[in-house]
Amino acid sequence: MSIKFIILGCGSSLGVPRIDGFFGNCDPKNKKNYRTRCSALLKTSDENVLIDTSPDLRQQLLRHKISKIDKVFYSHIHSDQTHGINDLRIFYIKNRKPINVYADLDTSMYLKKSFSYCFNSYSKEYPATLKLNRLKNNHLILNRKRKINVKSIKVKHGKVKSNCFVINKKLAYISDVNKIYNKDFRFFKNLKYLIIDCLRYDFHPSHFNLASTLDIIRLFKPKKSILTNLHTDLDYNIIKNIIDELDLVLLMSVNPGFGGQSFIPTVETKIRRLKQAIDDQVAAGGRPVQIQIDGGVKSHNIAMLRDWGVSNCVVGSGLFNDKASVAANLSEIHNALE
Repeated sequence: MSIKFIILGCGSSLGVPRIDGFFGNCDPKNKKNYRTRCSALLKTSDENVLIDTSPDLRQQLLRHKISKIDKVFYSHIHSDQTHGINDLRIFYIKNRKPINVYADLDTSMYLKKSFSYCFNSYSKEYPATLKLNRLKNNHLILNRKRKINVKSIKVKHGKVKSNCFVINKKLAYISDVNKIYNKDFRFFKNLKYLIIDCLRYDFHPSHFNLASTLDIIRLFKPKKSILTNLHTDLDYNIIKNIIDELDLVLLMSVNPGFGGQSFIPTVETKIRRLKQAIDDQVAAGGRPVQIQIDGGVKSHNIAMLRDWGVSNCVVGSGLFNDKASVAANLSEIHNALE
């Protein structure tokens, strides 16, 4: 049997749709926009290794007809990775043998405190169903007497650390992350598959957004990338096909709401990435797309924006201010572009 890696769920912590039926930007007619919470399964000829127990675990295992679990690796302490743990009890009932669970120190403490009945025997009727083990840097999984290496690597996930998993140096599963440490970059080179967190379009303090995810994909250059932990912002077809349907893309370079703000420097990355995508599309015979910037555009930065690939700009306080007349300000902008 060949090794299989099954993405059991790829939705954010509330799933898509949310429990109140909210789809956000996602088209409910597209089945790919129905997403349960993140978990995954490494399936070999000898072992089924589960990564995280999402609150949707029961539904996920039934859908994929998974009838046994041999080990569980936990990425971190959050509820959308742990709160399906009770569904593991059935595998103890079938085999009368506690399932080995592997977690780092923080996650172990959380699991023991929150789900003590899973790890402690209270009576013959209620035995311990799980055995808690410390997650190591490397674990070996059997596949027809050959050993598969699963390497755990710490990444930053907001205020906590999360573990991602690299399997035989060919597949990386990074479900919750907002920073990968430079010292670990070497483990993500020459991957065949990169499954990576991509929560939404806008910045988030504990997850990669679309811009950050695309930057990481370009950095690591895997043969194939798959996005996971997708929020209601991200419609499948829009992400896949958006650029070739557009004539112009407007990027906000200030926070919406009031005038006179300074240009946000991090917008440069978005502009350059978008320009590269447009150039690739044009080179493949697709349509050209204009890039427009709105916010913080002044005479001192407008030439820089042009050099980055911006086609046109919305100028407010750079023209209308108390420092000079509109004509004088417009002349200064024209001079900057010469």
